[in-house]
Amino acid sequence: MRNVQAFLGEVYASFFFIFVLFGMVVDKRGWGKLGPLAVPLAICLDMWILGPVSSMCINPARALGPAVVTGFWENHWLWWTAPFVGGLTAGKLYTKFWLPKDQLPDLAKKAMEKVL
Repeated sequence: MRNVQAFLGEVYASFFFIFVLFGMVVDKRGWGKLGPLAVPLAICLDMWILGPVSSMCINPARALGPAVVTGFWENHWLWWTAPFVGGLTAGKLYTKFWLPKDQLPDLAKKAMEKVL
């Protein structure tokens, strides 16, 4: 059960973080002057909620360093798959339901068509 909680927590944290980034960076209706506060607040909220569950990795490279140094590779798949699942889900949902179609850059449109 602990692995399931950690996986779902990492998916949620990655989803939330990428969703905030899309709202701040991609969407022209974005955060305005509050934009620079969005990313640190999202990370703090993720750490506060997810820290006790899975040590809040979010970034697969952050999990890789300690694993290489300590040699502890148990459940390492979790920190590599969950951020991708959360990030891809957030990107797809944001571009599908929140971002106006005219704001999606041409390169992103082509990439989204090929991926999805």
